Amino acid sequence: MSSNVVTRSFRDDLQKNLISSPTLKDLLTNNARLGHEQFVAKVIGTVMGNQDLQKCSVKSIMQCCLKSAQLGLPVDASGYAYLVPRKDECTYQIGSKGFIELIRRNKDVKSCTVETVYEGDVFEYYIDEQGKHIKHIPSFDAINRENENGFKCVYAIVSYNNGGSEIEVMGKETVNKIRNCASTRKIWDVWYAEKAKTAVIKRLGKRTSLMNIDTAIEIDEDKPFENQTKDVKPKSINDLMDDIDIGNDSQDEAKELNIQSEEAKQINQEDVNLNF
Repeated sequence: MSSNVVTRSFRDDLQKNLISSPTLKDLLTNNARLGHEQFVAKVIGTVMGNQDLQKCSVKSIMQCCLKSAQLGLPVDASGYAYLVPRKDECTYQIGSKGFIELIRRNKDVKSCTVETVYEGDVFEYYIDEQGKHIKHIPSFDAINRENENGFKCVYAIVSYNNGGSEIEVMGKETVNKIRNCASTRKIWDVWYAEKAKTAVIKRLGKRTSLMNIDTAIEIDEDKPFENQTKDVKPKSINDLMDDIDIGNDSQDEAKELNIQSEEAKQINQEDVNLNF
């Protein structure tokens, strides 16, 4: 059988499951910005544009799609959520834009900002009796703001409608400790700044106990360093997988996904020295 025939068969199988899944449709029914057809088109485009994803099982891709639909996040190159191939199985990772979107949905939140600081930037971080404060003026002169070179720190700010705010700052040493605990360094090597932003917003989300972020952190599979102390849990993948026609062993794999968060490694939060 030619590779073109195999690829077409894989695409047809994936599309069939995505279109016919009543659970997927139900999860996206009330999403005005991300309908079922649009979601399916984004997934097909993402998978068929990546040969490594085409080596993954359809059932693992469907599991990831159900997670993203549960959160109402698109799976494509926009940076909200990603399908990441790992040992011929698809895993689900939420990008920094996805976490920011989930935080902004909270009715008490006015705004959410996540930025990286590089050499040449004007950056001040100080604490007084009124709380934490940040002043940041980026400099874009001859700096690649996506890689590790010149990186100094990353920060996240959540402002509330009542006038309050939360700030989290991570220095390069802390970010690199998180990177060193990751199951793969490949994505970090290419998208260092993006992964640093994701790390700081997840830590801030845990500390602020925003409901959407609690659920997202439980669902996100890129969390070897996360401290699993939250009581909020997403809907069981066992329940979500009931209507997918992908074989009899899907339930066992779904159960394995549910216990991943309990086996995740932990990393202690460390003080950040930001005396620039």
